[in-house]
Amino acid sequence: MNITKHSVINFCSSIIIFIFNLAIGIMIAKTLGPEGRGVYFLVFMIAATSFSVVNSSLSSAAVYYIGTKKYSLSDIITNCTVLSLFLGVIGIGLVCVFFKFISIHFLKDVNPLHLKVALLFIPLSLLSTSFASIFMGMDDIPKYNLIMIVRAGLSAFFITIVCFFSRDILLFIMANLLALGITCLFAAILLSRYFKRRVYLNFRLIKDVLIFGWKGHFGQTLFSIVNRLDSYLIKFFLGSAFLGFYSVSLAVEGLWSISTSMGIALFPKVSSSLLEDKNGQTMAVTRHGFFLTCLFCLMFFIFSRPFVKILYGDVFLPAVAPLCLLLPGVAFLSITKTLKPYLSGIGKPQIATYSSMVTILVCVFLNLLFIPRLGIKGAALATTCSYLTYTAIILAAFLKISGCRLVDTIFIKKRDFLMYSNFILKLCRVFQKAKTL
Repeated sequence: MNITKHSVINFCSSIIIFIFNLAIGIMIAKTLGPEGRGVYFLVFMIAATSFSVVNSSLSSAAVYYIGTKKYSLSDIITNCTVLSLFLGVIGIGLVCVFFKFISIHFLKDVNPLHLKVALLFIPLSLLSTSFASIFMGMDDIPKYNLIMIVRAGLSAFFITIVCFFSRDILLFIMANLLALGITCLFAAILLSRYFKRRVYLNFRLIKDVLIFGWKGHFGQTLFSIVNRLDSYLIKFFLGSAFLGFYSVSLAVEGLWSISTSMGIALFPKVSSSLLEDKNGQTMAVTRHGFFLTCLFCLMFFIFSRPFVKILYGDVFLPAVAPLCLLLPGVAFLSITKTLKPYLSGIGKPQIATYSSMVTILVCVFLNLLFIPRLGIKGAALATTCSYLTYTAIILAAFLKISGCRLVDTIFIKKRDFLMYSNFILKLCRVFQKAKTL
């Protein structure tokens, strides 16, 4: 199956997942209100930050070594499972070490129990992403997407049930964790056929995975801070209610799924050297992802106010302005969603680290400058500037390494529209055949 077909599968799956996540956000917002939504977002954001610190880019390393065939698939599955659990425990311990600091600065109006329960997200998320990435490495994109859809679908299902019976934030947190736990079990069952009876730790594999992961891990950790520093500072300066408003505006980040779906299809191909023209394929994937993301960003900009008003209610209308300010950054950052898999696939994930080191300085300065003066609008503006900085560095590195031209990488071409027309025609034929059956 080629990149185009994989990208279509990923894109369709991403739409399903986006709808599920949007529904989850709407239900939580309508049930808990701005402050409750802010608390829910905060505790999982803290857990996700710890997850980013400890995950060591485990998923990328698994895909890379499956592609290179340096180790057996069974060894990779076994040792990545052990690593996920081990790193998950470290992630929980990391939050516990800084729990007093977190409580003083971010949990003033939050029940600490909510965060303690949400910490189970760290090992469960490590397991689920590792299992899914193994299917990505095997180029079994349908199963990869199935795991991600099951996770989002179960979360929507359990949270819907909670909405009917309670307004307790803790129950919403537990519903999300239950869905994640069942997803891990489901993914493990899918992988069980690849396990050998003899299970042992391969310390050489563990060492290689950690070394590869750490090449880009520091950068990924810094970027996760860049990605959520605005939210932490909103909570610190403005409180949970404003964080609830801002979390609604972050729904536009779901548009990254367009480029991410294409990058997911590209990564295993590059890492296993199956592409004769890696650069040409990467340029095509990048400009298509950027073009489609820009189109959806434009739609969000035009319909931002009715989008928030109809789906979330009048109480969340303060989210409209930051949503619009985030759109340019979201559009341009989509470029990195395909270029970073390319860089990881050729064994250069550390480039993302260099980009993040520069971006974090821009992010800290602008957020501290804008948030006290402009509130959540300032946070959105600072984040967009940070995303533009990050994208510019990643893009410059890709152009230098590959020798590709900027115009061929990000600007859609006339011949590309022929692909869209052919794709639409094929879809029409499929629907026509379905009607005749």
